[in-house]
Amino acid sequence: MHSDDIFEQEIGQSIEGSGHTVQEKAQDFLAHTQQLAEDASTEVFSECVQAHIDATQSHIESVKEFQKGLQTRQGQTR
Repeated sequence: MHSDDIFEQEIGQSIEGSGHTVQEKAQDFLAHTQQLAEDASTEVFSECVQAHIDATQSHIESVKEFQKGLQTRQGQTR
């Protein structure tokens, strides 16, 4: 296997892993919003907001990984 192929495979696995993390954080946020519908306490609201922040940060990191992969690939094709 060519080193470029291995590198692309590693980037792909990293992006896939980031996607799974985003999905997990989004599911956690959904669970907190459902809990908030049942219990509108300040504590549950704070947990819901934190879950939203965590999901958003995971999404940002995932997009950065994707961009890094694109930049690397563009650098290799030049």
